[in-house]
Amino acid sequence: MNFKWEMTEENWRNYMHDNNLLEDETGEPSKDAKEGIYGQCFIGNLCAEFVHSLDNSDWYAYTNVYALGIDDEYAATKSGVPYALLDDGPVVPMGCHSFDEFQQHFESNFIEYIEANGHTSLANTELGNWD
Repeated sequence: MNFKWEMTEENWRNYMHDNNLLEDETGEPSKDAKEGIYGQCFIGNLCAEFVHSLDNSDWYAYTNVYALGIDDEYAATKSGVPYALLDDGPVVPMGCHSFDEFQQHFESNFIEYIEANGHTSLANTELGNWD
C-alpha cells in the first residue's frame, strides 16, 4: 500500500508535545494545536487526519478518517468531490522516539483499521484528489 503523508516532523513533534500537555517557551500550545489539525496520511481514497479533542481539560489525540467519493452530504473538496466521515480512526502511536518510527507504526495501524472495517476497496485505488 502506498501512503502519502502531509505531516512534517515538526507537526509530529507538536502533536506529541501537545499530547503531553506541555507548553512551549511562550507558555502557549503549539500553532498546530490552535488550528486543531496536525497533518494527514492518505492512502487511495482514504484520509486519516491527526487531530485532538479541543478540550484542554481532557486533551487526547485521535484520527478522523474520511472517504473520498462517498456522498453522505458531510462535505466536499474545493473541486466539488464529496467525502464522508467514517468510523473511529486508527490508533495513534504515542510512544515513538522518531517521526519515522511514528509513521511506520501508524501505517501498520492504518492497514489493520482498513482491513477490520472493510475499507480495502477504498484504499486499493490511486490516490484521490483531496484538493
